[in-house]
Amino acid sequence: MKPNIFLCNAYCQEDYFSQSLAYILNLFPTIGQSLLNRIAVVAEQPFGFFGDFQGCEFVGHEFQEDHLLSKPDLKITCQERVLYFENKLESPLSLNQMERHALLTQGDSYSNIVFVSNIQHKCSQLKNLSGYLCPAAADHFLWADFLPVFSIANRKNSLSDRILSDFHKALRANGMIGRTIYGAKDNLYSVGSDACHLALTQLWKVMNEIGFKLTKKIQREMTIRAYPVKHQAYPLLNPRFIPTAIGFSEELDREFLQIVVYSKNDPNEFDKQLATFQSTVNCMYIPATFKNSTDYNLHGDFLIPLFFKGKGRTSEIDFDALRQPLKTILDFWKQLKEQNPIAK
Repeated sequence: MKPNIFLCNAYCQEDYFSQSLAYILNLFPTIGQSLLNRIAVVAEQPFGFFGDFQGCEFVGHEFQEDHLLSKPDLKITCQERVLYFENKLESPLSLNQMERHALLTQGDSYSNIVFVSNIQHKCSQLKNLSGYLCPAAADHFLWADFLPVFSIANRKNSLSDRILSDFHKALRANGMIGRTIYGAKDNLYSVGSDACHLALTQLWKVMNEIGFKLTKKIQREMTIRAYPVKHQAYPLLNPRFIPTAIGFSEELDREFLQIVVYSKNDPNEFDKQLATFQSTVNCMYIPATFKNSTDYNLHGDFLIPLFFKGKGRTSEIDFDALRQPLKTILDFWKQLKEQNPIAK
C-alpha cells in the first residue's frame, strides 16, 4: 500500500509513524537512498549493498500477529534487494513475531530484514534469523542510528522544508534526537539505555541532596519514585528526561525534565492545590487534560528546561541548573503540607 498520510487509518502510534516514514521516503527518494546506505554501512555491508532505492510500502496491515506468516511494518524495494523493516517505538520486542516475519526472507538470498526500536533490547537470538541485519556491536538498530539521514538542507520555508520540519518534530517527539552524555553510550532518550539509567541515577543523587524522599532506584527502572514531604506519602512524583514537550504546546519544543504528579488521595483537592502553583519559564506546571484509568490519579506535569555542559561525547546534563527549580517544587509541597495537610 502506497502511504498517504492524509488518508491514514492507522490504529496505533507505531503504525502511524511507519506510514509517515514511508511517505517521506517516497516523497524524497534521496532520503530513502541515504537510509539504505546508512543501514548497510552500520551493518558492515558494502556501501551499495541494496542498490538504488525504488519505493517503500506500508505492509504491516496485511497480516495480523496471530497469522502464521505476519509481515513487518515496511517493505523497501531496491534495485538489488528487498528490505523488510520492523519498527518499534516503546513497545517490547517479540522474538516470536520477528521469527514469523523472517519467514519472508527464507530461501531468498536477495531479501533482508531489520528490527528498529527506540528501546535498547538485548536478544542475541535475533542474529540467527534468516537475512537479518544489525549493527556489529548491537542486536538491533536504534532510531538514533538513522538521525543523520533526515538532516538534509532545503530552501528555507519551501514546501519540502516545511514537510521535513514537521517530520523532524515527529522524530523528536518519539525520542529520536541522538543526545549523548559523558560516561554512557547510546541515546539519553532511548528507553532503557545506559545514558537514560546514568542520567536518572545522577538526578536521584541531586533530588536526595535537596530533600526529596526517594525510593531506591532499580537498575533499569525508567523513572524515580519521589515524595516531597514523607516517604510513601502522596503526591508521588515520577521524573524523566524528554526530548521535547511539543505534545503540550508548539512553543515547548525543547528538552525538558518532566515530573509527572500522581496521587491516591482525593484528586480534586490535589488539583486545587496544584492550581495555585506559580509557573515560570524555569519551572512550569501543566494540568492533565484527561484522567487515567489506573489505580493512581494523574494530575499533571512539572516541566523544567534542560541545559547541558560540554559538547558531543563530553556533554553532561547541567544539574546545577535543575537544583533551584526542583527546590521550588519541594518548597511548594512543604508549604501546602503546613497550611492544609492531606492524609496519606
